[in-house]
Amino acid sequence: MRSRRIEQAYTASERQRTELIETNRRLEQAQIDLARSAKLAALGHLAASVTHELGQPISAFRNHLAAAEIGNEITSPKTASNLNKLVDRMESITSQFRYFARKQAAKKTSVDLSTVLDEAANLLRTEIAQGKIRFRSADLPEPITLHAHQVQLEQAFTNLFKNAVHAVETAIDPEISVRVERTSDTVVIRVTDNGPGLGGASLADLQEPFFSTKPSGVGMGLGLAIATEIITDHGGALSIGDTTDGAEFIVTLPLPDDGDFA
Repeated sequence: MRSRRIEQAYTASERQRTELIETNRRLEQAQIDLARSAKLAALGHLAASVTHELGQPISAFRNHLAAAEIGNEITSPKTASNLNKLVDRMESITSQFRYFARKQAAKKTSVDLSTVLDEAANLLRTEIAQGKIRFRSADLPEPITLHAHQVQLEQAFTNLFKNAVHAVETAIDPEISVRVERTSDTVVIRVTDNGPGLGGASLADLQEPFFSTKPSGVGMGLGLAIATEIITDHGGALSIGDTTDGAEFIVTLPLPDDGDFA
């Protein structure tokens, strides 16, 4: 009887120990989630403030540009078109940046993936040319249509491409490649670079707002945080590829059902 009581007490003690370990794990996760929520809240206030401060100069830029076009001060139609596109881009990005402060349901439409990837790379063409980077674009044999918000997706891939551009700055033969794989219900986009890698940082670290592996003064550590928020909002996921040379980020997005476009 004494042995049974000891055994029962030991079993109860082990059960309590297991429950205590699980409780501690949940508390640690809650602390992590709380810290992330605090960072996102701070980012939301910052985003709202920056967006507000940039709104007036962007509007003034558009007005000056319109006046210059009317006064024939811009002689190249291509230059005028590019400047107007840049103003549109700034307005779109600053408006989308607000969702860190308050989530707003953006209207999703039919979006061509190839156009999204091309526009994202086009925004970085100057940095790519200056860095003499070999940029291998995805070769899509057939169009892939997504149910998405085009500007948000372009922003997400621009951030991923920009991270890759910064990563290969010191590479002898800098190279960035984009590959697209289609399955029955998803599309997988792989962004690979031959830079120094992630330095042991985990995906959770990289997705944290203000976390950065870049030198001080290069970026704010928001690129992957913003990309993650956008991709998650589109029902997708961001992960890290298993590569020994450089880094690979994998974006998985769902393919739409027929009812998505109704």
